[in-house]
Amino acid sequence: MAESLFDFCVNAGVRTGVAIAQGVLEVSTDGVVGPVTLGRLNAIDGDFFLAAFTLGKIARYIHLVKKRPANSRFFYGWVRRAMGDI
Repeated sequence: MAESLFDFCVNAGVRTGVAIAQGVLEVSTDGVVGPVTLGRLNAIDGDFFLAAFTLGKIARYIHLVKKRPANSRFFYGWVRRAMGDI
């Protein structure tokens, strides 16, 4: 889980990556890793987190393509990278 979160934070920025993870964890999405986020990360099933986090990453990529259609050339590479985590 840590490797997946780290990789996406490098790719999308720390606040974005953490906010997407927080959405999966169903905690406040402030983009900051604090004790509540860490507690939920330590308690959640790893396979469930990776699958849900992957969907969150793909949703982010869809948003980026809709916002800027020129990004569509990167979309399948982004999805392949995201799918490598599950």
